[in-house]
Amino acid sequence: MGALLKLLSWRTKLSRVVMKTLYGTLGALQYIRRKVLYEIPCPSTNPYERKVDALGVPNESESFNVKLIEHTITAFEAVSKYCEVAGNEMGSAKSDLLWARTCIDLDFRRFVLSAEARGVMSLETASKLLDSDINFHDVLDMLHDAITTTTTANLPLLLVDAMAALVEVKCIQGHPSSSWSVWVLEAWELLSRLFTDGEDFRVVLSSIAPVSNLTRLRHLCRRLVRLVMCDSRVIKFSEMNTHLRLFEGYVTLHLSIDKKLNLA
Repeated sequence: MGALLKLLSWRTKLSRVVMKTLYGTLGALQYIRRKVLYEIPCPSTNPYERKVDALGVPNESESFNVKLIEHTITAFEAVSKYCEVAGNEMGSAKSDLLWARTCIDLDFRRFVLSAEARGVMSLETASKLLDSDINFHDVLDMLHDAITTTTTANLPLLLVDAMAALVEVKCIQGHPSSSWSVWVLEAWELLSRLFTDGEDFRVVLSSIAPVSNLTRLRHLCRRLVRLVMCDSRVIKFSEMNTHLRLFEGYVTLHLSIDKKLNLA
């Protein structure tokens, strides 16, 4: 935690020095800032689990965490603008996607998971970011643009990320699972074709990939697993098998990361 805060302080001081330099440099510095903010722990995905937040303050009102998320969103917006001015289309698309995902994750945890746990938080309350509200029309526009860009540029991981985010928005808005479950299956099919062995089902990169890459894959799988858990349909046997493969992929990645970190 201390190292993250020092890095954030360094980024702020350095940005003042290069304020009159290239927009690309400013975009890179803002990118560091948003990465630091995004990695600082947020509250548990369980809306009724009391934990201590990143500064050791009891998570009673979520004011600290909401403020942290607001700063993260602001950093994403800054990165997108700098990248756009510098002509970095992919950098702008990545920042827009992560901006949307940050907004979505807050509402998903506060509204959808709260509802699953028989909570009473309204969507209007869940979408509140201090003095502003999350605009889902803007979020959806960003996601559709991100899906188009990542498909054109052939960036499968970002495409899966955008597809999962789109499903999360539909889930937040209360759409029936029959209208978005196909997106989850398509996202998992893309991931499994790229990173798993169809014969004995193993994650082919688990023994050679660095922990950072495995962690990114695990995060994507975890979001898909979370969506599957919100699927209220009576599913077919073929879909059940796909869901089991998804769960198995998530567990395999989790165990591989623990093994590399000597936590197993």
